[in-house]
Amino acid sequence: MGFFFRVLNTLSSSSPSIFSFVRHKHYSITAKTTHFLRLLNLCKTSKDLKPLKSFLIVHGLVNDVFPIEQFVRSCFHLGASHLALSLFQQIRRPSLGLQNLIIRCLCNDGLYQDLLYVYLNSRALGCPSDDFTFPFVIKACAALGAVKIGKQVHGVVFRAGFEQNLFIQTALTDFYARTGCMEMARALIDRIPQPDLVPWNALIAGYSSNGFNWEAFDVFREIIFMDLKPNLSTLASIIPVCTRLGCIHTGKSLHCFAVKSGLVFNDFLVPALISMYAGDEDLCGARNLFDFVLEKNVVVWNAMISAYTQRQKAMSAFKMFRCMLRVGTQPNLITFVSIIPSCENSSSLAFGESLHAGVIKHGSENQLPILTALVSMYAKLGNINSSRYLFEQTPSKNLLMWNSMISGYVYNGLWDLSLDLFRKMQFSGFDSDAVSVVSILPACSKLEADLLGRSAHAFSIRKGSHSNLNLSNALLAFYSGCHHLSYAVTLFHKMPIRNAITWNTLISSCVHRGEMEKAVPIYHQMQKEGFKLDLVTLISILPSFSEKENLGQGMAIHGYAIKDGFSSDISMVNSLISMYCNCGDLDAGRLLFEVMPKRSSVSWNALMTGFRYHNLQKKVLVLLGEMMKSGERPNFVTLLNLLAACYTQLQDLTTQIHVSYSSKREIWGIFLCGMPLFLCTYEQKIAKLQLPRSLIYFRRDSNPTM
Repeated sequence: MGFFFRVLNTLSSSSPSIFSFVRHKHYSITAKTTHFLRLLNLCKTSKDLKPLKSFLIVHGLVNDVFPIEQFVRSCFHLGASHLALSLFQQIRRPSLGLQNLIIRCLCNDGLYQDLLYVYLNSRALGCPSDDFTFPFVIKACAALGAVKIGKQVHGVVFRAGFEQNLFIQTALTDFYARTGCMEMARALIDRIPQPDLVPWNALIAGYSSNGFNWEAFDVFREIIFMDLKPNLSTLASIIPVCTRLGCIHTGKSLHCFAVKSGLVFNDFLVPALISMYAGDEDLCGARNLFDFVLEKNVVVWNAMISAYTQRQKAMSAFKMFRCMLRVGTQPNLITFVSIIPSCENSSSLAFGESLHAGVIKHGSENQLPILTALVSMYAKLGNINSSRYLFEQTPSKNLLMWNSMISGYVYNGLWDLSLDLFRKMQFSGFDSDAVSVVSILPACSKLEADLLGRSAHAFSIRKGSHSNLNLSNALLAFYSGCHHLSYAVTLFHKMPIRNAITWNTLISSCVHRGEMEKAVPIYHQMQKEGFKLDLVTLISILPSFSEKENLGQGMAIHGYAIKDGFSSDISMVNSLISMYCNCGDLDAGRLLFEVMPKRSSVSWNALMTGFRYHNLQKKVLVLLGEMMKSGERPNFVTLLNLLAACYTQLQDLTTQIHVSYSSKREIWGIFLCGMPLFLCTYEQKIAKLQLPRSLIYFRRDSNPTM
């Protein structure tokens, strides 16, 4: 009561404006109501409101509409929505105005679950609803994905005769679009006589978020033809569509339109533009746009970090993250989910562990999206034990986390564990999706689990996900890996959509199976259909041109590689060396080898194989000496080349095994000379060799001497 006495001393200084407003509204003002309203005006915090709630109940003002409404407004203004809700629950039959006020305030604060509770409870009490009630209720259903309740509300709207209300129609369009019911959303907007930009924006956003990119683009064209001027919401929804469709030129035109129209770049448009430029591999353009924004919030920072991560610029992503922390912008859930995959690209376990520590410090270690990203990161960095620990310690796993752990096992070559986990996921009640099937197909291929892979294919057909492009590509690789190239070709011809990965998979499969006559026509068909040849395409098809008469086609691929900037790639150069050597142009192969800035063991072996193939055995041995002097470690392919070279050159002569050993690095170079008979004779002796050794001689007429 002390609070009330302090307030009464200030009544004389209170403004009478609120009372004139009350008289104008013809409310019955009693002394208790007057005191309550003056006390309410003096409340500055949510704590001050608690005694006023008791005042309303004790003095019987719960059924007085005006003080109740003023108290509700103050509760939401001071962040005490729970007080307003608890008071509302004590009113037996709330008025329509009070119900709408509570619903509107809850919607503005994003308290959608409480909003639906208030609406459903009011309907149970027999309270009516009007055209001011439904837009907020429908918006709450859209935000929560409450499809069933939303459709029930639509039925109430129809029976109440409010379906032609423009605001309700717009809200319903947005609801159906956000919940994936695009046919219903389109039907609703077609019933609006002259729809403004708001429902069209909702339809574009719905098509975009549900993957109907071309439909979204068509709706955008309709807007332009109707002379409706796109606003920021329109651009923020359509620019990601341009990025996914590869219509970067259109996206850049929309960027110019926004600048020309003087639109203020907001938190939705700038990230969309940054992602568009990054998707076009124009990180400079994305960075310029980022630098143009003076006041950057966490959404803009996240967009730039994600752009660097997607383009596999790990160090730039790390620098951007540090810069964000340095300027005082606090990371959120999206920040960590965007930066953690950069550790996979940089192969930096230390930085990944420090990010994990930052997540714990931030208090987000129990967030499922972050845990999923960490599971994937540790698996990709080879720390499968940490990945498994995080997975097992997560109490409520979702399908994405199961898929990440399965992919982690596959990435580390733990094929059996991946299949076991896949079965466990199904027994746990999770329904596999296309990502799950894509994850286990490599394991089926490696283990030659033909039946399981076919079952996965049948499962995808039943689920209707067989048209998924990534899944089709994975099935293509699976059938090729299981020696069913004919099935792979059949699947390829049935695919409605193909990308470069599809063509590359089939070409490499044909080459790997030695069916060059199938690979070359597919390669030419790929060019005819307008697909751009990438690095993988060129490396995959080059082995098909390994005959002298195919040298011209191989040289054409070399020219294409130079034109597109692939000629400096070490894998590309290695393939070209093999191609030139196999076609008999050893000088060209040697020249490519000499000008290589960096060589690998594959480079040495490619040239060595070419020399051996053309019976230049001495050059093979000379090249081996150069290889060992350069510090490159010979491998099994090197040994095979030496066996054949020595057998051809020194047949019936001394068999010599030379084991070269370095204290700094274990470098083995084995020279085996002689007939295969001697290899069988001294096989056990060779197997027992222990480091270090210098020179060992095996002679036909004597025991080995060291």
